[in-house]
Amino acid sequence: MVAASRLKQELPPKGGYKPFEWRRNLGSWAKSGWGWKALGTVAAIHFFGLYHIKKQSLLVREYTREEHEAFQAISPLLMAEDNRRTLRNLVENRETERQLFADDPDWIVGESTYFSRRWPVNCFQGPRLSYEHEFEQQSSLSKRYNAFTFNV
Repeated sequence: MVAASRLKQELPPKGGYKPFEWRRNLGSWAKSGWGWKALGTVAAIHFFGLYHIKKQSLLVREYTREEHEAFQAISPLLMAEDNRRTLRNLVENRETERQLFADDPDWIVGESTYFSRRWPVNCFQGPRLSYEHEFEQQSSLSKRYNAFTFNV
């Protein structure tokens, strides 16, 4: 009990404590509308970018359409040139074949090894003795042209 009487009780200072700020203090910058100004600026930049993306997309679409029309205009010339080259290669192949198989009397120059008169014909597929398939196999531009699609 004696030890307890010697201790001093802790009391507030004379005149009391300083006032305590318990409210939210955002400062003057938040009260002046900076958040809305920043949001408006970001939205303006965003829509400005979207406008330019759309404008560029229309420009690219126009260039693609123009390129497609130019390709359509010259594709008959390209196909004719490819056909001439294919026929020239076909003639060279036939001449080489004629020279290579000059010793074989049964060999028919230009006859397909798959669709020939020498082998039995499949009963489901009649004899195919024309040489159109050989020309189609060597013609590559028409296949590339048919496979090429434009998204305009």
